[in-house]
Formats: sequence, C-alpha cells, structure tokens
Amino acid sequence: MSLPNDFQRIFQKTRYIYLGFILSLVIYIIVVELISSRIQPIQISQLTTIRLVIYGISVLVVLSLKSLRSELLRKSPKDNVSVRIRKFNITLLITAVICELPAYLGLVIVLIGGAKRDFYFLCGLSFILLFLYFPRYSIWEDWFKDRQNP
Repeated sequence: MSLPNDFQRIFQKTRYIYLGFILSLVIYIIVVELISSRIQPIQISQLTTIRLVIYGISVLVVLSLKSLRSELLRKSPKDNVSVRIRKFNITLLITAVICELPAYLGLVIVLIGGAKRDFYFLCGLSFILLFLYFPRYSIWEDWFKDRQNP
C-alpha cells in the first residue's frame, strides 16, 4: 500500500496536536503555582487513600498503554488508506489524552490537599509518556506500509 500524497501534512498536524498536549502540561504547572499559595493543605486521613488510588491509576496507565494502543491499531486487510489514517490519528489522540491522565490526577491532588510534590511527580510522568509516544515519522511510515506492528 503506498502512502497518500497528503501523508506528510497529516503527520505534521498530529505532531502539532501532541505539542499542544505538552504545552498544556506547562500551563498546568503555571496554574498550580498560581493557586498553590491560596490553597491550605489539609491533613485528612482520606488524603493518603486518595493519593494511593491516584498513584495506582497512574501505574495502570503506564502498564496498559502499550496493549491498548496495540488493540486500537489492529489492522484489517480490508482497511483502505483513509481508514488506516483515521485509525492512526484517533489512536494517537487517545494515547495523548491517556498520557496526560497522571498530570490531571496530580492536579486533583493539589486541589484537594495542596500536595505540589505529588503533582510534579505525576506531571513528569505524563511528560515522559508523551515523549515516548510522540509521533515519529518512521513509525507512522512502517505501520502504514505493513512492515511492523505498533
């Protein structure tokens, strides 16, 4: 299967979307710094439980992301060019949202209990995940041409 003429344009658009997700992490950091001085840290026993649940969800995200992507990118011989491009774009967008989930959850920890350190750790995890799954042309090309599995 040959690559469509607008393949490069579609690829660049997807990269810009990913850069937008990375920029949103920077915006979360700014928001946390702006609101953290106004939030009084609370000392409740449920905060520890909430933190453990959030860290557990973040670990699940890391462990399940590759298998989820493999399932979403499963190829069918009857897929035409437009179906493959759409499938790949949707998978990359879902991946980006899931990669940001630890940062979202870290923001929740800050809003509930003012724990900035947890937020920065989870935001860093989101940044690493976004970097690992950042769209690379060679991966797109290989997947599209059936030379490798995701």
